[in-house]
Amino acid sequence: MAKRYRNLIGKITAPETMREAYRLTARGKRLTAGYLDFKEFDALNLAELAGAMRDGCYAPGKPNEFYIHDPKRRLISALPFRDRVVQQALDDAEDDVERARHLIVRSYMGFGSNAHSSSPTADRTGFKSFTRPGDNYRSTGFRANSNRSGTTPAHDWANYPDVLPAIVERLRGVIIERRPAIEVMKQHAGGGTLCYVDPPYLPETRSPANKYDLKHRMYRHELTVDDHRDLLEFLKTLEGYVVLSGYPSALYDDALAGWRRASCEALADGARARTEVLWINPACAAALDREREQKNLFDP
Repeated sequence: MAKRYRNLIGKITAPETMREAYRLTARGKRLTAGYLDFKEFDALNLAELAGAMRDGCYAPGKPNEFYIHDPKRRLISALPFRDRVVQQALDDAEDDVERARHLIVRSYMGFGSNAHSSSPTADRTGFKSFTRPGDNYRSTGFRANSNRSGTTPAHDWANYPDVLPAIVERLRGVIIERRPAIEVMKQHAGGGTLCYVDPPYLPETRSPANKYDLKHRMYRHELTVDDHRDLLEFLKTLEGYVVLSGYPSALYDDALAGWRRASCEALADGARARTEVLWINPACAAALDREREQKNLFDP
């Protein structure tokens, strides 16, 4: 392992890294037998793990296997607590290049793949989890089909390096915040700021033909109908420009009666035809009209 993991073995096994990995791994596991056994001699266990990794003799233990029955009977394979500490230490010690690689790969593999709602393995890695008879995992981002419209995944991966400069340039100066959307909009809305809002689709607007959206669990963070109502009421209070997207909805139309509505035909996952709608608040609609009028003044 000491290679040995991108020459980061010293950082991986540093006492502060191991202690932080231990703290993070212990969250939600403080009543488990694995944690309690490890905790009894935690300082010694951390030192032994670090030494084994530095010496290249670390070997993971046998996974703990058990069945769950929601929604169907499935076999879950979980790493022992000590190995989860090692995994966390590896994640914490990534350098910037490795972290950027993870972002690029997971972003592409997660697009339209429903990867978040599959097995624990897919949730952690982004890859398809291998199933056993009777399992009900859904597909993830590791696509390999060759009969789809457009380019195949193999072609996409081959072409991906060529488009990285465009991705880098587009993200230059972009700040990504992992906070509730309403908090972010409250902080930044107003003036010339445009809030483009793309929430999870309303349950009743989703296509029953989407075999992956079982019981409306397509998104990791769902919104109930009441959540949508609260969001609509909040958006109406924002100053500045607001554009909201979704599928046709009477709830949205009624709540945003004074907003401009524009629609177009689009293709959803699986090349299913859908109608996409934009609801544009009065301030944004007026700004678009002014821009269009100014452009017309200079057109021959």
